[in-house]
Amino acid sequence: MKELFTGLFGGLIGAIIVVAVTSHYEESPSIATVDLVSLTSEKMTELAKSKDEKQAKREIKIFGENIENKLAEMAADYKVSIVIKPMVVAGAPDLTMELKRRLNDQFNRSNLKYVPAKVQ
Repeated sequence: MKELFTGLFGGLIGAIIVVAVTSHYEESPSIATVDLVSLTSEKMTELAKSKDEKQAKREIKIFGENIENKLAEMAADYKVSIVIKPMVVAGAPDLTMELKRRLNDQFNRSNLKYVPAKVQ
C-alpha cells in the first residue's frame, strides 16, 4: 500500500509541475481550479478495496500519468492556469468535473474501471 501512495504522490507532484510550467508561459493567464484531493481520495478508497495489488499498482501509475496529461491538456484547451481547489478562495471556475470526464474517457479507452463519485 505504501507503494501506491508513493506512486500517487509522484503523479500529483508531476501534475503540479506541469501546471506551474504551463502557467509560467501564459501571458496574463486566467485561473481555474480542480479538486485533486477528492479525486485522489476516491481513487485510493477504490484501490484499498482491491484484492489484486499488482492491478492496483498498475492503475495508480496510469491514474497519476493521466492526471498529469489531462491537466496539461485542459490548461491549454481553456487557456488557464489550473491550481488545486483549496488554494483559491473564490471566483475561479472549477474544472473538476471536466477532469473527471476526461479521466473516465481515458480509463474507458484502456478498459480500466474508474468511475469516481460526484464532487459536492
